Amino acid sequence: MQKFSLFLWQAADSGAAGWTNLLFLFGAIIIIYFLMIRPQQQERKKQKSFFSSLKKGQKVVTMGGVHGSIANITESTIELIIAPKTMITIQREAVSKDMTQAVYGDEDAKDAK
Repeated sequence: MQKFSLFLWQAADSGAAGWTNLLFLFGAIIIIYFLMIRPQQQERKKQKSFFSSLKKGQKVVTMGGVHGSIANITESTIELIIAPKTMITIQREAVSKDMTQAVYGDEDAKDAK
């Protein structure tokens, strides 16, 4: 008889455990959103605004480490002057940083401009 009453007690308590598990799952999803998804969205937005702010004459660094000055910009490509009379054509997304950011860092670049 006692074993049967323990079984019923556990069965009655399983409804509360279901809500606890659901609450835990919901909390885990919120934590994943704020620690992984949201920062990636913000970084993507920041990169998009950087690419759209590029202009002729600006000194930049590519992802490959090539330093140069922008000579011409199209919708998808950029022509860089890397040495006197030497131009290369790269994809717009291959530009990594503004030259002031590469030299001074992100925080000091605002002061140097």
